Amino acid sequence: MRTPQPCPECGRKVFLTGFMNDQKVCADCAGTPITMACPGCGSIEEVRKHRLCAECRRPITIQRLLCDETGDIRPELQPLADYLLTHHGKANSLERWQHKSKCAAVLRELAEGTLPLAADAIMTRAQSGQSVAFLLSLLVRSGVLPELDVEAARFDHWLENWLSEVGHAEDRLVLRRYCTWELLRSTRAFRAVSRGPSSPAAGFQRQRAALKYCAALLHEIRSQRETLATFPQRRLDAFLTDSRVSGTRWHHSPAGCDATS
Repeated sequence: MRTPQPCPECGRKVFLTGFMNDQKVCADCAGTPITMACPGCGSIEEVRKHRLCAECRRPITIQRLLCDETGDIRPELQPLADYLLTHHGKANSLERWQHKSKCAAVLRELAEGTLPLAADAIMTRAQSGQSVAFLLSLLVRSGVLPELDVEAARFDHWLENWLSEVGHAEDRLVLRRYCTWELLRSTRAFRAVSRGPSSPAAGFQRQRAALKYCAALLHEIRSQRETLATFPQRRLDAFLTDSRVSGTRWHHSPAGCDATS
């Protein structure tokens, strides 16, 4: 049942449950009852659980995924249920995602009402990189959440949490200004004209790396009891050339000048 083979008589790749001319053939060619057919659609082309094929199980899978404690789907999540019925590729992949994805567990919390149906709450709860991006995109495409730039929202959420961990208020202000007036502005301009393969996620990942690099520089300045205004150029050059941040090239200092010149 796990490895259907082409029937030597008709060529269909199905369960070979009959015999003809001393070889296994499908039930149709053998003229025997189709005992393994799905009772929902009559399919004999895939392995099944609980008798039904994956496509016939799809409504049951979605119901179990999205129902609340009463066994009903919340009206707010009904658009997602309708979307999954018709847009989620193969039913087998939906079942695997339900059982193995961390974000499926987050979706269960949304269904049960223990987690607010809001992008910020979902990102706070999930904390799982691209899987949360997939879940947010799924909720937006299905109409459960309003239109949203998912990668930009993820970056903003990360930025607020990350800045809260920066110890000095002055450094937080410098980093926020650098992000707003340099990184985000250049990223928006690049996305407006780019036709290349670079993804939004990759662009925001570069922004995260640049901010962390900038924070390291500010920490170095403070450790030497200097300020942005008094930090010597030779020490800046030494920091840039001796940095252990692999693969990062600094093009703009937090003061707004070109640190490579």
